[in-house]
Amino acid sequence: MWLASAISVSSRLWLGGVVRIQRDRRLIRTLLEGVRCCGTFQSLLLCTDGLSSYPKQALKVFSEPVHTGKVGRPRLLLPEGLMIAQAVKRYARRRVKEVLRRVVVGRQEAVEARLSPRRVASRRSLTPPTSSGFKPPSARVLVRWYAGLAQRLARRLRWRRACGL
Repeated sequence: MWLASAISVSSRLWLGGVVRIQRDRRLIRTLLEGVRCCGTFQSLLLCTDGLSSYPKQALKVFSEPVHTGKVGRPRLLLPEGLMIAQAVKRYARRRVKEVLRRVVVGRQEAVEARLSPRRVASRRSLTPPTSSGFKPPSARVLVRWYAGLAQRLARRLRWRRACGL
């Protein structure tokens, strides 16, 4: 079972989630359509893992038709502010050997500006210092919480289908 979720990093707003048995293009497309329905955007940086379906479906979902008055299918153009970046992890003996970062759509400089160290530093300043007794949750706790969330969403999805909603 797969849970795909979208989060706005700047406001920590949960934009949506989709639960499916398989991790395929339908899962990703449904999630991205929900993100698009959240409203207009000036600039959107979509950061994904190495699965090739993410950029392909993002290009399909966020493309806008340009009607020229000619016969036939209109040309599809991407909005100016759309940027898509991927982080692909390479493993060796069950350990991350390297992380390749590549820009699929947009300019490298624009993506780096959105991920500037100044922004990261401002996010770090929001976390309490470790000397105050704050202990971040372990990976096991986070995985257990995420699995519980996936089960609750799956249960709700089954209930909605049974009710015909």
